[in-house]
Amino acid sequence: MIPNSSKPLTLRLPGGEQLTCLQTVRAIAGKRSVYRCRWNDRDVFAKVFVGGWHARRRWAREKEGIEALVAHQLPTPPLLYAGLLRDSMT
Repeated sequence: MIPNSSKPLTLRLPGGEQLTCLQTVRAIAGKRSVYRCRWNDRDVFAKVFVGGWHARRRWAREKEGIEALVAHQLPTPPLLYAGLLRDSMT
């Protein structure tokens, strides 16, 4: 469960899909949170960036890091979704 809550956190994705966050794995206040989630009948991890344009910049750096790992053929989980959330979070 999400800290200080008795229920999982549900994030709405464009298209009406829901990402159910079951546990906070790591949180950096005002920057990002990593959650253990359930999405499309799969167990996944989600990294949610917050903070307006700063979030977009942090996401761009994150994406560059993922692309560098792939370019060097280093094992990394596939990126399943990237985009804005319906609740105006990135």
